Amino acid sequence: MNKGDVVQLKSGGPAMTVSDARGIGDAEQVTCSFFDGAGELDSATLPAVCLKPANDKKRTVKSVRRMAGTSPPKL
Repeated sequence: MNKGDVVQLKSGGPAMTVSDARGIGDAEQVTCSFFDGAGELDSATLPAVCLKPANDKKRTVKSVRRMAGTSPPKL
């Protein structure tokens, strides 16, 4: 994983941006930044094997907006 990649836990959760990655293979540890449930910026260091690319942009945007406490206007 590279700095700036957008990832998500394999089990789900908010989109997170990789801010650092260290180690090789199964020992790789990735530090990610994300917005918590209160909309505050937070970070966590996780094993790379627990993460996947956040490919679904619609789902990712909805998740980030929900976590940041914002949503698009309803038409």
